Amino acid sequence: MNKFGYSLPYPQYFGGVSALTPDQYMKMNGFPNEYWGWGGEDDDIATRVRLAGMKISRPPISIGHYKMVKHKSDKGNEENPHRFDLLVRTQRSWTQDGMNSLSYSLLARELRPLYTNLTVDIGSDPRARPPGGLREEMLRRARGSPRPLPTPPGGFLGVPTSGIYCIYEPLPAPF
Repeated sequence: MNKFGYSLPYPQYFGGVSALTPDQYMKMNGFPNEYWGWGGEDDDIATRVRLAGMKISRPPISIGHYKMVKHKSDKGNEENPHRFDLLVRTQRSWTQDGMNSLSYSLLARELRPLYTNLTVDIGSDPRARPPGGLREEMLRRARGSPRPLPTPPGGFLGVPTSGIYCIYEPLPAPF
C-alpha cells in the first residue's frame, strides 16, 4: 500500500486488503470477538491463519499494490488500549474466541441486486463507557425507520465502532 511505500512495515504485517475462502475462515475460527476499537485485530487474524496451519501468500508488488483511501480515524472507534494484552493471549484463546463464541441479534436483512445487507447488534464493549450515542442511534434507526440504512457502493464488512455491524454479503456468481 502506498502508505508504507509499497513495502511491509514489519514482516508479519497483515492488513489492508485480504481474502479468505469460507473454509479458511472457519478453519481459523473466524475473527476474534474480544477486540473493540482500533488496533490489534489484523495481527490477531494473521496469527490465527498461521496457527490453523495456513500460510499468508502475497502477490508480487507489480500485481498486488494499491493506494489507500485517505481517511480520518472513525469517531467512536478509538485506539484499543487492550490490543497488546489481547495479542499476547491469541495463541491460547483463538480456538475459543471467534465464530464458535459469536453472539448477535439480527436487526435487519435487505436483499440487494448483488448482495444481502445484514445489520446485526453484537452488543457493547464490556470495558466501554456507559451506553449512549452512535450505537443507540443505529439501533433506533434499524428497528424504527421504514427506510433502509445507507449502504456503501460495492459492499463491505463494516467496522465494529459501536457494536452494530452492517455485513454486506455478495451473492453467488450466476455462472
